[in-house]
Amino acid sequence: MEHGRKVHMQEKARINQLITGDPAASYFQYVTDTYFARLQPKTALSIACGNGHRECQWGKLYTFEQHDAFDLSPAQIDIARREASQHGLDHLNYFVADANSVSLAPCYYD
Repeated sequence: MEHGRKVHMQEKARINQLITGDPAASYFQYVTDTYFARLQPKTALSIACGNGHRECQWGKLYTFEQHDAFDLSPAQIDIARREASQHGLDHLNYFVADANSVSLAPCYYD
């Protein structure tokens, strides 16, 4: 088990290095500082959000006025909603939907 965790941390450091230029830099912080701070988006959409980990990470660093996220799995959406609630991320809206049939307003999300 310990070996698996070490490999995961090495992979994470490599990905951070490739994206940010620094193995210790957070991908989420990099995207926030590089893009969100400059563009100041108000609305976001996450397709196939799973358990909501990415949305919560960005929600802690940058607060969209509205961040909608959906996934096909009701169980994953339940986890995402609990996590967002525990962190007070009220602007995150999770819902169950199929990416092939979800109806979205045109030109709504930044």
